Amino acid sequence: MPRTPAAPSEPPRVLSLFIELPRGAVKHGYSFQHAAKVPAPYLVYGTQPAIGRIAAARAAAGLLTELREIDIGGLRNLSAASLGVSPAALELAARRSVDATHCPSWELVLIWLSKLPLLATAMRAEPALPRWAWVDV
Repeated sequence: MPRTPAAPSEPPRVLSLFIELPRGAVKHGYSFQHAAKVPAPYLVYGTQPAIGRIAAARAAAGLLTELREIDIGGLRNLSAASLGVSPAALELAARRSVDATHCPSWELVLIWLSKLPLLATAMRAEPALPRWAWVDV
């Protein structure tokens, strides 16, 4: 069934993912305070306690946030299924894609690769929502 365009005043549902990784596994620290201020309803996947801090910061500003827990293994499995490969093959490809300058860990490669499969999963789960956006936090 085709989706009807949203009214211009209706904000999109914002999807985001935050899985805390060890310091050496990321390019730089991430501060979600600015991105979390977007005045739209959020659906945040990730690990506790990080996603709980995001929800608390948004609640303090009166902003709606839904949380869904997923760890790196669950993200790997979801993305592998979406891509039609085995979780082991996806993890191996991510490990082979590590670059000390641009992408220092297989987990970060996997997070970057998983944005579209995660967005597709969220859209299938809530087909009545006509507008979605991705915001890195």
